[in-house]
Amino acid sequence: MNRRIAYALAIAPLILVSSLLVGVEEIHREHGEVAYDPFIKHAPSFTFVFENTAQCGECDLRPWSLMTEDARQRFAMFCSARFGLDDEHACYSMFEAKQPSASSPATSPTLVRAGRRQGPRR
Repeated sequence: MNRRIAYALAIAPLILVSSLLVGVEEIHREHGEVAYDPFIKHAPSFTFVFENTAQCGECDLRPWSLMTEDARQRFAMFCSARFGLDDEHACYSMFEAKQPSASSPATSPTLVRAGRRQGPRR
């Protein structure tokens, strides 16, 4: 019995430290599915689950002007913990740059590997 207590007392600080340094991004996908992506935080905090309120899984990026103040604050917390960025506009720009444009030609991974691009010819 004393060994179990000793093991529990030895493991408890490790669990506490790891929960301060590790976070999880909650990703909402289509049809109500939720995925979790673990990451190492840039600064210790007691918050464990973070939500990227600018992205909504497979759908488009939410426009900054349509996000509520609460969603912007949660996005700022997410950016600070995940990327170490205190400027939420710079963080939003990262996701905006990854967002494919409707005017850009669609690419097929097999055609790109072969050195050809799918899309309109010029």
